[in-house]
Amino acid sequence: MNEILSKITKLESQVEQLQSTYASIDSRYSIVLVTLEDLTSNASEAAKKSASSAIKSAVAAKFASQSATEAANKDLMVAAELASEAASACAEAAIEAASAAAAASAAASLAASQHNKNASVTAAALAAEATKRATEAAADAVKMSLHATESLKSVRSK
Repeated sequence: MNEILSKITKLESQVEQLQSTYASIDSRYSIVLVTLEDLTSNASEAAKKSASSAIKSAVAAKFASQSATEAANKDLMVAAELASEAASACAEAAIEAASAAAAASAAASLAASQHNKNASVTAAALAAEATKRATEAAADAVKMSLHATESLKSVRSK
């Protein structure tokens, strides 16, 4: 009888340890899930901000390109050269912003793949869309920069 009571006491102790271990694992898992949600959300936000930056850089490149063309047409070579350089710098900034958006999108997608929850999947999709917009803006900025360079070359060759 004492042996049975001893075994029951031992089993009760083991069950209490298992419950404690489960509670600890559950608590850590909940923290990891919240962290993963935050990571996905932050990566998505970073991609959106990078896209916005790329779009603004493309707009700046457009204005710099127009300035270069106007200055070149009016034979203001120094201004045309500076505007062309500005268009180039804007294009470079847009490309870097698009690259940052892509990295953030990749992080959001990775987090979403580890945490299959609607909010994470939606955030990853938004990050991918932001990356697309950033890439398009970067391409536009490069086109404007090339246009500025061509305008400058055209005037120099006259």
